[in-house]
Amino acid sequence: MRQQTTTRSESRETVDYVTLMAEVQDQYLADDRPWVVCYSGGKGSAIIVLGTRKAESPNRARAMSDHDTGGRLRKHDLPNAYVYAPIADLSNNEVWAYLLQARQPWGSNNRELLALYRKACKGGECPFVIETGTQSCGKSRFGCWVCTVIDRDQAMESYVGNGHRWMKPLLELRNKLYAIRQQTEQDVPRQLRPGTRFGAFLLSTRRQLLKDLPTIQTDTGVELITDLELAGTKELLRDESRGITGNGLCFYTHHLRTGSYVRVLADYDIQQTPRHRLGPFFLAGAEVLSCEPDAGARKSSRVMYKVLKGRPTVKRARPAPAAARHPRAAEQEVAYA
Repeated sequence: MRQQTTTRSESRETVDYVTLMAEVQDQYLADDRPWVVCYSGGKGSAIIVLGTRKAESPNRARAMSDHDTGGRLRKHDLPNAYVYAPIADLSNNEVWAYLLQARQPWGSNNRELLALYRKACKGGECPFVIETGTQSCGKSRFGCWVCTVIDRDQAMESYVGNGHRWMKPLLELRNKLYAIRQQTEQDVPRQLRPGTRFGAFLLSTRRQLLKDLPTIQTDTGVELITDLELAGTKELLRDESRGITGNGLCFYTHHLRTGSYVRVLADYDIQQTPRHRLGPFFLAGAEVLSCEPDAGARKSSRVMYKVLKGRPTVKRARPAPAAARHPRAAEQEVAYA
């Protein structure tokens, strides 16, 4: 994950954070390591120390309360593992009071950290508060730049509102991704209603996003994607392009090995790509019964599909992929890369 620093000039350099993902942590704890700290569970038991606090957000407070056992430790999902959250009950003000008074072993100045959070507050104010309802610095939360879990990136909105206009393209791209994830730009056809499900971004959507990214990178001066990452992404899109039929959006009807029938609206045949996966379904080995071009000029940005009841009526034979009809067609369709 990459996060910009405070000022425009400082933001030209990125700071890399190493994140211990849940599956890595689980694998680490699941291994038989005799030197892992022991608790009452004996050899191989472990205590996971987390810096989570209830004051971070209402959702965090609710989640922590749901797992609260009344003691210092709570049981982890893994056997012989426990969770300890030493600062769970600290308020935002208590955290800032400590950060501004204590010397840091790594030699950083936490007043610079305070300035970072101040600029992420509406109006540039970062008060220490006693009364409820007044925003404090602790409410300006930072996470992944393009995170679409939250409705609005209020921290970045405040940065733009406080004069950091160069960040506006970053905010606009994040909001565009959020709109796609929320299906606000989806025109759902009647053939997939009711019971519509949403899958990956369309190939055309991903291509456009990849075209936009270098432009935003140039405009802001912030490295958003390295040359190596760009080359790897283009290679992935080339692999996905093997399934292009050349007809734009098509209704694909798949007969899965499990016996189910699935109708898919996409601009490429997922079965012809390394992806093979459509939500919970694997299309490898499935029979493609038909590919019917979508007659309407539909506004869409994501793959849509529906599980059918019974065998559908096949209206049209599946056309050959673009690469089979014209040997250089697939290359031309990804020439942008």
